[in-house]
Amino acid sequence: MRNIQVFVVVLLVFFSSDRLSSQYSELGIGLGVSNYFGDLNAESLGTNIRQGSITTTVDYIYSLNKFLNVRGSASFMRLRSSDAFNESLKKRQRNLSFKTSVYEVGVMAEFHFFGFEYRNVELLMSPYLIGGVSGFYFDPTTEYDGQTVKLQPLGTEGQGISGYGDPYAKVNVAIPFGFGLKFKPSQRVCFSIEGLMRYTFTDYIDDVSGTYVDYNVLLQGNGELAANLAERVDEYRGLTEGSISNNFVGTQRGNPSIADYYLTTVLKLQCYLGDGFRSPLALIKSHKTYCPTF
Repeated sequence: MRNIQVFVVVLLVFFSSDRLSSQYSELGIGLGVSNYFGDLNAESLGTNIRQGSITTTVDYIYSLNKFLNVRGSASFMRLRSSDAFNESLKKRQRNLSFKTSVYEVGVMAEFHFFGFEYRNVELLMSPYLIGGVSGFYFDPTTEYDGQTVKLQPLGTEGQGISGYGDPYAKVNVAIPFGFGLKFKPSQRVCFSIEGLMRYTFTDYIDDVSGTYVDYNVLLQGNGELAANLAERVDEYRGLTEGSISNNFVGTQRGNPSIADYYLTTVLKLQCYLGDGFRSPLALIKSHKTYCPTF
């Protein structure tokens, strides 16, 4: 990890030198698809992809030089998954599901392999790598008896009960990393397609991580709804709630050794705002526009 940090610092120093300067500002908006990867994934990649949802993003980009950009991003996305779509009978019987909205803000760096400049008429495409850090908010829900139920307050794995730890936080940190490709049809606008994976520091985006807790312990500590939603095999089989819960106590509900991920694939429109630092608000006040003239 330390070697990576040293490498990043060296890149920043080298590519920020005056001889490579080409500072400009850029505004981007994007629309795409978000996908979740975690304990409720299906065994088939195609099934996981089909459970994707819409994501939107807004970026402000500042170019340090033709190789290195720094950007701030704000994104909204939906994540979801359900055991009902799993090819495995065992996982379908587990019968768990979740949905959540995710609000994310992040700071990232783009490294363009061959450089990128709006004024360079010969440059039409630019592949790049991207990485950084982000913070995000999530709040998983599920459907039960025709109602949408928030899962985090319930403590379905015993959170809040003595000996089972505290409720998990709904605000967490992610490490985004990925790659993209820019297409520049003019000197004032470009399009890009970007795939960005987020490694997170939580295993509870889906409200699933550890082992099954005794039904009666949950019933007494966190209430009937928490006990019913912690183990839903009996519901799948049409049995009385909690009637077979003792068969699962201490067995695997999720996999706590692997944190949850989420991925976005986004098509973006990016507009040149001007040389140096230029905020979108400053352009509005000056009654000037640089976008989307082709």
